[in-house]
Amino acid sequence: MLRPKLTPVVHKTLNGLHRVSLREEDGEYQLQVDDHYVRRYDADTLPDEIKVRLAMIKAIPMLEVFTDEDIYYNSFLFYDNKHSKDLDDVGWRVTKDLYCLVLPTTLLNKLKGEK
Repeated sequence: MLRPKLTPVVHKTLNGLHRVSLREEDGEYQLQVDDHYVRRYDADTLPDEIKVRLAMIKAIPMLEVFTDEDIYYNSFLFYDNKHSKDLDDVGWRVTKDLYCLVLPTTLLNKLKGEK
């Protein structure tokens, strides 16, 4: 199966925020914090800041469903919020198990292990 490589990028309109990929699979959460750096969590170790965002994202029904293959061939689909504009500073669901989270740069740096 084709899996897209989704590097964190700065938010297109909101300063100090990054759009970051989170994949939920078999009770594991894989957060792409840098080009070649994935942090893995379970429901107990997932940071609270991410749990809150995920709860808000899951409360909104998906409008358009993409596949990993769609995202692989056109990664711009991942970074563009096609759902509620109220989620621009929270994140959105891209596929059934792939999310685009909007995280503060300070939190992203902390998750990468930077001070």
